[in-house]
Amino acid sequence: MEGPIIASVLSNTLPRLYSAIEDRGKKGEGLERDVDSIKAELRYVEAAIRDCRQINRCDMSDLWRARTEDLRRLAYDMEDCVDSFRAGMIKSEQLPAKISELKQSAEDASKRLERYISEQSLKQAEEQDLFVQGPDTAVDQDNHEIVGMEEISNEIKDLLRESQISSERKLRVIFIVGFGGIGKTLLTNQIYRELCDQFPRHASVRAAGKDRAELLEEILKQLQQQGGQRDEGIRGYAPMEITEDGNGIRGCESASSGILQHTKDVRKRLESCLGTNRYFIVIDGIPTEEFASYVLKAFPPVNEVDSRIIVTTTIQSVAESYPSCRRHVCKMSPLNDVKSEELFLNVACEMDEPSVAEMEQSSVFRRKCDGVPLALVSMARFCNGHLSRCEDAWNKLCTSTPEPRKDYRLARMQRVLDHSYDTLCSIGLHQCLLYFCMFPSEYQIRRGSLIRQWMAEGPEVGCNTSADAEKNFKTLVDRNVIWPTQVGNNEKVKTCRPPAMMHEYIARESEKEKFVMLSCNNTHDAQCIRRLSIHHTGAGAGGAADNGQALLNDLLRLRTLAVFNEGEWDIDPLSFAQSVLLRVLHLEARYGFNDQHLEKICKLLKLLKYLSLRANVTEVPRIIANLQWLETLDLGKETVIRVPTEVLELPNLKHLLGKLKLFGRDGEDKKLKKFLSRKSALETLSGFDTGRSPGFPQLMRCMRRLRKVKIWCNSSASSRNTKDLSRSIKEFLRKAERTPLIPQSLSVDFHDCTEPFLDSVLAADEKHHGGLFSLKLRGVMNPVPAFVTKLCGITELCLSSTTLSWGAILVGVGNLKILEYLKLVAERNIQGDVVIQCEQFISLKRMCIVAEQSVPQITIRVGALKHLVSLHLLCPGLEGHSADQIQHLKSLKEVALHSAVAQGTWKEAARNHPNRPNVVFIDRS
Repeated sequence: MEGPIIASVLSNTLPRLYSAIEDRGKKGEGLERDVDSIKAELRYVEAAIRDCRQINRCDMSDLWRARTEDLRRLAYDMEDCVDSFRAGMIKSEQLPAKISELKQSAEDASKRLERYISEQSLKQAEEQDLFVQGPDTAVDQDNHEIVGMEEISNEIKDLLRESQISSERKLRVIFIVGFGGIGKTLLTNQIYRELCDQFPRHASVRAAGKDRAELLEEILKQLQQQGGQRDEGIRGYAPMEITEDGNGIRGCESASSGILQHTKDVRKRLESCLGTNRYFIVIDGIPTEEFASYVLKAFPPVNEVDSRIIVTTTIQSVAESYPSCRRHVCKMSPLNDVKSEELFLNVACEMDEPSVAEMEQSSVFRRKCDGVPLALVSMARFCNGHLSRCEDAWNKLCTSTPEPRKDYRLARMQRVLDHSYDTLCSIGLHQCLLYFCMFPSEYQIRRGSLIRQWMAEGPEVGCNTSADAEKNFKTLVDRNVIWPTQVGNNEKVKTCRPPAMMHEYIARESEKEKFVMLSCNNTHDAQCIRRLSIHHTGAGAGGAADNGQALLNDLLRLRTLAVFNEGEWDIDPLSFAQSVLLRVLHLEARYGFNDQHLEKICKLLKLLKYLSLRANVTEVPRIIANLQWLETLDLGKETVIRVPTEVLELPNLKHLLGKLKLFGRDGEDKKLKKFLSRKSALETLSGFDTGRSPGFPQLMRCMRRLRKVKIWCNSSASSRNTKDLSRSIKEFLRKAERTPLIPQSLSVDFHDCTEPFLDSVLAADEKHHGGLFSLKLRGVMNPVPAFVTKLCGITELCLSSTTLSWGAILVGVGNLKILEYLKLVAERNIQGDVVIQCEQFISLKRMCIVAEQSVPQITIRVGALKHLVSLHLLCPGLEGHSADQIQHLKSLKEVALHSAVAQGTWKEAARNHPNRPNVVFIDRS
């Protein structure tokens, strides 16, 4: 934890301290030297921390823990000094004495580090065996534990069958991807035992504990035993060293060029051993893309030899790094509730039938296992027929325990959790993962909100830029430690959460590291608490608010507060008078929070950078002008909220979210327009409601940095507003064309609007516009608004209406040359047969058609949609013979259908497709 904190001080806090000194002018002379001294001391401290970060958490001594705690305090003291000065809590004349104290503290910290952390201890840390071994996740092969995997097992067995067409016979790699303990090893071992004898050459190995060359040697050894060959091999090859890839994932690389010669030798020996024989290789637990690339390149793809390799991994990008023409990816899903209960009870209660009370008591913890077979089996074996022990099993399972003290029944699942956490070695990934425990377990976390919170937290969670935040989020999802719960048809994750056991694990790690505090009863050492999350789901008004208030009074250095109040306790006692250094406030309160509370927040919390409210708020006060550092204001889209024009004048505001109406100065105010066109930082306005009053429709065209806009236009919209809105949208499109490298998106909901204002956005003779990246329209569209046909640079398009005409759609968007994603939503039905010709949608990769009633026959001409990889047809009345159309789609990887559609026909069509696309059925009830 401490490395990023010190880095934050060096890169973020110290420059602001210099700025504070400059503000003092001549009175600040001499202080810069003190700050330079602090900076030098901290660099040595940070280097020492980096050297010792490799120490396993379970092996870390009490001395080192005390030292890191000391360094954490120092970093926080420096940050508090700057923020307190900005908030007016430290006067200008007090600054020299405070900086002198910090200098002395930094020098003392450096001396203690030198005194107690000897060179020998650092050397021992460096000499530890740092090879990252995968956890032993294989469940014992009892037959009763093979539960709920029949469908994916049959799919993989089908993929292993030899093709009857000689031209289609080639090496294929089947990647089985999923969270640790999900059943990958269990499944592949079962399939290997059943089918390996059908292949003249076969081998099964585990990657855990081996480097790449050792793995290939073991495979070769097994293959040679089958062929009756002898091979002395090459003795001795270069050792492996630890590296981190671009995502901060630890892996192994060669320490010298000797490994290259060994690689060439192994490949020649494999070719000699395999010859033209059909082979079947299982490689369990490949840890990185580099590891996979090295190993898989060793196997010769012999023409017209239908060989197979199965690779299991927890990392999605390992599969995606292999050529798509020769890979098939199977994503392992958790067991459903019925199968989870069946597996758990089969193991836990082999002899005795559990009572109703025991079943109810254990059901909570069964659900927390999230359908992960290894977790269910581990818990069941720990209980051993006594379901009352479920809570004890859960607590032990989700706690990081040194290896010698692990309970043998829980150890394998514990290793999965330890491994998932410990292998995240970049500066920010640990912090980003720990941040998820700010939210309640099973809470649906919105990706955009999370990214903006990380940005407000800044360097301490490794997110200096939005690119950093996006990269960290993508890596956590790629590692399967975070599960997407809602994914858009354009593959963008909308909501997500960690598995419940991972959430519990990181919550305990976070409290241990004092990263996030979750318990109102644990107030010791309050000065180190920077983040507090209060979860209240009860129905009473009692002590939760009082405890929360007592805690806030103690935590004077609190930077982040999240409150999730699903009950009815009154939030009023939560005064923020002692928490003026807050930067991030996320508050969800269905009861007890109103406009007056928001006014108090705006008066007190002047350093806020992120403010998100889901509460009974109707109007934002004008005193919000106090929040000069605010970057994100998120008010939710459940109801329309009035906001003053002062919001638009906040100099650092980048994201304004909600369903908003503007009040205050007129939309033609010259001073406000000048600010918006020259100084405003606003990038996201999502969105505003267009009614009778002027405001956003007139001001939108002045917002020079605007990148994303959401607009609601209702039936009460005045003629002036619709005309000005049309002008603003036109200006937005022109600006998008002037800055084509910056993605810009527009969403307009005009379902309740009676005026066809979109028709005048672009004149009939106006040239094409190439800047807009994404467009969403909802309303009556027959025909499609004319300006859409001119958006020659658009790549994502969503059209939603009560009824859509396929003929009108083709005229409006069929010839958009670089359109990659198209979503059509008909709240009733689509009129006319859906026929797609070769010259239409020539670049389309993803297509989604949603119709609540029915869609007539779908016809895809041979040669059409050459690049389509995903087809979603969420229509309950879809005719079965439409399934035959997917045979023409040579790039198809995924098909999603309404759950009411006959499944057998589509699954059969997928089996007959060369790519064997995944078919999923979605319940939209």
